Amino acid sequence: MTPSWQFAHLLMREIILQTNPLARGTLRRIRWAAPFAVIALLATGMLTSSVVNAEPAEVTFPGTDGTLTDLEADVLAAAREADFNSTYDFQTKSTTAYTPQVDVAVIELDADGNIRDRANIIVSRDYPEGTVAPIDQNLSSSSVRWLKWDQGKFDSGTYGTGADIVPGREDAPLRYMASYPASLLKSMVAFGLVFLSDHGAIDLNANYTYNGVTKSISTWSAEMIQYSNNTSSQAMIKMLHEVQYQGKTGIRFLNDELQSLGLTTLQLEGTSASNGAGWSNGGVTMTSFDTARLDLLLDGGNGGVLWTTPAGLEVTSDLLSEQGRDWLIDIWSGTAFHWMLDTGNFCNWTTPYTGSRQYPATGIPAVVPDSTLNADGTSKIAWAGSPFATIDIRPCNEQAEVTYYNKYGLTYNAGADAGIVKALPGKPFRHYIVSVMTNIGYRYGDAELAALDNPCLSNDSSFCYTEKLPILAGKIDAAIKARGEAPAKATTTTSLALSANEVVYPASVSATATVVGATPGSLVEFYDGTIKVGEATLGAEGAATLPLVAEPGEHSIVAKYTGSDSTFVSTSSVASFSVAKGDPKFAFAVSSAQYGSDPVAEVDLAADATGTVEFFRGEDSIGTIEVVEGRAVQTLSGLGVGGYPVRAEYSGDAHYTSATGLTAVVVSKAGTVASLSLGGAVYGKPVNAVAAVSPATTGQVEFTVDGKKASNVSLVNGKATTGIPGLSAGTHTVTAKFLGSDTHEISFVVGAVTVAKAAPAKVTVTAKKFKRNTKPKVTVRVAKLNNGDYPIGKIQVRVKGKKVRTVKLPKSAKGKVKVTLPKRYAKAIRVSAKFVPSSTSNVQGKVSKKVKVPFKK
Repeated sequence: MTPSWQFAHLLMREIILQTNPLARGTLRRIRWAAPFAVIALLATGMLTSSVVNAEPAEVTFPGTDGTLTDLEADVLAAAREADFNSTYDFQTKSTTAYTPQVDVAVIELDADGNIRDRANIIVSRDYPEGTVAPIDQNLSSSSVRWLKWDQGKFDSGTYGTGADIVPGREDAPLRYMASYPASLLKSMVAFGLVFLSDHGAIDLNANYTYNGVTKSISTWSAEMIQYSNNTSSQAMIKMLHEVQYQGKTGIRFLNDELQSLGLTTLQLEGTSASNGAGWSNGGVTMTSFDTARLDLLLDGGNGGVLWTTPAGLEVTSDLLSEQGRDWLIDIWSGTAFHWMLDTGNFCNWTTPYTGSRQYPATGIPAVVPDSTLNADGTSKIAWAGSPFATIDIRPCNEQAEVTYYNKYGLTYNAGADAGIVKALPGKPFRHYIVSVMTNIGYRYGDAELAALDNPCLSNDSSFCYTEKLPILAGKIDAAIKARGEAPAKATTTTSLALSANEVVYPASVSATATVVGATPGSLVEFYDGTIKVGEATLGAEGAATLPLVAEPGEHSIVAKYTGSDSTFVSTSSVASFSVAKGDPKFAFAVSSAQYGSDPVAEVDLAADATGTVEFFRGEDSIGTIEVVEGRAVQTLSGLGVGGYPVRAEYSGDAHYTSATGLTAVVVSKAGTVASLSLGGAVYGKPVNAVAAVSPATTGQVEFTVDGKKASNVSLVNGKATTGIPGLSAGTHTVTAKFLGSDTHEISFVVGAVTVAKAAPAKVTVTAKKFKRNTKPKVTVRVAKLNNGDYPIGKIQVRVKGKKVRTVKLPKSAKGKVKVTLPKRYAKAIRVSAKFVPSSTSNVQGKVSKKVKVPFKK
């Protein structure tokens, strides 16, 4: 009789060959393949026409920053060290063209079941080196926009688009296309059964008949979880469609219950009510962190509140009844497939392609349940010719350190594994929940096995994943193991309040973070978007305040509590405020000016203002000046006398609004200063007068003497020069008055000049010898006056000091007269002459020296 596993394989092989001719060439190369692998091959349409290998979409999404928890750092490092970018694609016979999707979630617990740490890391085409999906205060990865899996989009240039799993996350900082969960979806079915049982809607020990086969619900469920039996799974899903509770089907009740628990990405939609099949990509969705939380509910944690939903519902461990939890744990503890994150099914297995080491790597060092082993230590999942038929698992069980209550999933383009890890008695402590979901199904693997058409379908390997997955899990387990039994940190909650939602620059906004459960003295960091803007220390009351002087614009502030040795990091939700541009303190003035000096236009602004100021005279631009230290100065050159409108336009800058000012400048006539220089004067000569007018260079100067106008003289190079004739001897007042111009004011100056009397240089007397007793004749000569004129007046001739004769001295005499003395003299005489001017007030008289006039003997 043909063994049941071989019979199932042959039957499915024939079905595939009859229904999908494209499969024939591939299946002829398969020796003996595991039935579950063949079923997965059929169910997922493995052998369809090839897809187009397009370039990655030109779309990138930002990662997040901030301090990582220990577990986040460990899981991120493990994901990077696993190097998923080098995964081998057996369909294209090359390294994968695109970074695989890998969603890793871990919840770490302490010895009392308290959450010690948690992490969610996603690797994708958007984040080829992996990034942290931050976990919020509701223990949820709400920072991710989760998209439904679409194989065509993954393999093409339309990657990154598609339907949302959770509506309303379009603006989330991260995005991720969640891979199909494969048989991991069966864990949701099992939880649905317990939910309904706890509400009295079903009896888990009752029988159920499917396709003519009757088994208890517990038996159907054990086969569904422990051996991933698809028929049993369809039976239980069909039953959920049939059960009614509170006016809902069991399927509807399950999906609603998952949503109410905040497990928003866990959805079991689109299945067939008639036969329980129809596990479609679009209808069935799961993500790793929500799956890990579902397993946390199974684990029970510390027996108290496990998380709080955004709606305020406290999800506690007693959501499951004690009987329901025990029922699930009993099933989960007997799972047979340990071959993705833990690889006990491949204990000490080697291949011709990977050398003497165990292949695949060990991963989580978990014990394979004895209930799944044959008496010789081989696995009950073995089929003839498969590695499992010869591998004795017991030696690895003896070295195992933990139990791993898990459920796996596998299709051509999907792999999944999630469960609870606990230390075995006497082994190093660890207690955590791990979930990994990826599109790395049995289409992919390791390059060492490239010679095989597909290792999963070859008895030379039968490993249906890449060993990067157990390597990832092993590194995570080692990191958690190293932490030992350290108690869990206290969970903290950070809220953020702003002192204002709208301010005008440079006003500040006080950001106050309040951290519940924090350690006083710890730091809170404040971020504007992704940029750290400051930090503050928590006071005794758990609050930290940071004043923010922000640039104009919109600001999204987040407070991040950095944690301590005893408390978790936590992050507030975003608080936003806007900063309007400020008043630039615009002040505009133009200095007054006189003609000849340039007015100065000055704009004063806030000290930190920048930008430019453009100045206008009327509508004409004068110039554009850069603002320096809050000032812009422009000289207004070339202005005539008069009034002018002047405008200044400030451009504004990143901080301040623009501004405009209008004023007028008046250019008045220039004041002038007159000075007067009067040359020395002698009667009969013009007085030389020089008037200097500053700063005028042209115009008229009026000269007056003793109040009477003398003349008007034009300025030449700022000077007016004239000669003033006819002044009598004595002191005279001379006024020089600048008569002003279109550009210069009137000014005057008064000076005094003294006119000296004109005087001859000398008077001389000459005479010839005279005969005794005759009248002597003398010649009197009066030199020209010092004003150049000939003397006019009289000549008095004196003999022995007595005036003896007076004669006229006309101008025509040119200063020379001959005088015959009126008397006869018998002997020599001494004669002198005196010049008496006709105008004694203006001309000085002069006396000659006495001369001896001899007589002839």
